[in-house]
Amino acid sequence: MLAWVKNINSVKIKLVYVVGLLVAMVAGGATTAAVLAAIPDSGGVIHACYKSNGALSVIDSATQTCAKNDTSINWNQTGPQGPAGSGGGAVAYAHFEMSAQSPNGRYFTNVDPNFPSSNVTVLGQVDQSSGGGTFYDCLTIGGSPKGVIVSIQNNSFSAISYGLEGDSEFSALNGNANCPTGTNFILANGAGSTPSPVFLMAY
Repeated sequence: MLAWVKNINSVKIKLVYVVGLLVAMVAGGATTAAVLAAIPDSGGVIHACYKSNGALSVIDSATQTCAKNDTSINWNQTGPQGPAGSGGGAVAYAHFEMSAQSPNGRYFTNVDPNFPSSNVTVLGQVDQSSGGGTFYDCLTIGGSPKGVIVSIQNNSFSAISYGLEGDSEFSALNGNANCPTGTNFILANGAGSTPSPVFLMAY
């Protein structure tokens, strides 16, 4: 009988120990969660202490402070919003076929349906090819471009030049082409017989 009572007591002691351990684990987890939740603080600020040897320790400012010789530093989890950008990237683009075939002279056509034009309008073509002259295309490029990049594949033309309104090349070309009002970009080429794809991007 005595042995049985001792066994019961042993079971009770073990049960109390297990329950106590579980309570401690739950309490410890709650405390850890509370500490983690305080970093950063409710205002989104992270607090830390910087030591002279370069070591950095993040603290919970509600319950902790830096040591006497440490330097207290703070930073926001989310920085302030920066100024609005200019947009960047291309403001206009087009994919053409450039040709100097008779009887239509110089012309453009969109040769790639998977690369449609955007913000580019052809106002007219000027044919001054007689006597070895030049073909001009008068374009309007929207979006207030600062510059234009032109890439020509399989170029068969004797010469190629272009200019954006405001630069010296544009003034020289427009002096010969006399493009319609509203033209802000001119693309010109000399005589050629083989159509060439043209990629144009304004930025």
